[in-house]
Amino acid sequence: MSAVAKATGKTITLSMPALMHERLSVMARAADVKVGVYAQALFNAAYAARCNTTGDVDLDTAVARLVILAASGDYDTADLAVASGLSEPTVQRMLDTWRGEVFGRAV
Repeated sequence: MSAVAKATGKTITLSMPALMHERLSVMARAADVKVGVYAQALFNAAYAARCNTTGDVDLDTAVARLVILAASGDYDTADLAVASGLSEPTVQRMLDTWRGEVFGRAV
């Protein structure tokens, strides 16, 4: 299963600003998936990073590696990208967000 797999189970209706939806739509088109599928993938990644496993072993593993390595404090974003299988800009965004959550800083 990939992070852009079709969701099954319960559904949740979300509201978001129009600009956010437009940007999400652009990202979904670039990934060649429907916006709802892309939003589900983002939710899965956020859930794995913040709460618990998602059932997507590859995604859960990448997030766990990133969190463990970043928590050590001795890391380079390029090394984290290789270890997690994510791009370096994605790693940087995740770290910035994680720092904001942990330390209460805006990102």
